[in-house]
Amino acid sequence: MTDVNVYPGSLGPAAVAPGHRAATVAICSIILVIAGIVPVLPSVSAHHTGTSRTMGVSVNETVTLPVNNWTGYRTQMDPRDRIAYDIREVSGSLIDLYILPQGGFNAYQRDDTFAFTYFEIHERSSHPVGEFWNTGGQAETVYFVVDNVDITGAEPVGEVTVQIRLGPPPAEPLPIVVLATCGIGFALAIGLGIALAVRQRRKRRAAAELLPPPPPPPPP
Repeated sequence: MTDVNVYPGSLGPAAVAPGHRAATVAICSIILVIAGIVPVLPSVSAHHTGTSRTMGVSVNETVTLPVNNWTGYRTQMDPRDRIAYDIREVSGSLIDLYILPQGGFNAYQRDDTFAFTYFEIHERSSHPVGEFWNTGGQAETVYFVVDNVDITGAEPVGEVTVQIRLGPPPAEPLPIVVLATCGIGFALAIGLGIALAVRQRRKRRAAAELLPPPPPPPPP
């Protein structure tokens, strides 16, 4: 019987005994079957997911964010434009609010970075509220991102329900000085009108007193 020499690392068909070859084929077949049955696990890079959409004039909605999920709202802001935000955690753990430029949003979406540029951040908060003002000298694409993600800030333990309100700030009340000035001006205008009316009445009365008395009626 001819000896078959099997060298380490050499498992080609010509170097494997017939019995071993059959066992190898059987094992490979089982592995292929298992690979076809067991679902492919998601990549570890898919750490946090979410969607963004155009904000429009305003946003007023309640959303539910699973763990490591976010939602974003995109808007175009001209210089000096302002947007009021009122983000309230209804149930669940603390949340994050990021106000991002386009480049910061692109970096935020990636799973391979923990650094991104931002205009304003509110981390681990139950009620971020305020007003964002585009103080730059040019138009900006701005993203308002609310997240339940453990990259930084929030430490989610389950899904959270969040009420989101975004939109133009309410009209500011007139300052007290302006109101006082308007009130004084209105009072002066009324007083001047009354004074003019009294003066005209006095003039008419004085003119009537200077007129000669009417002649007596002619005899019958």
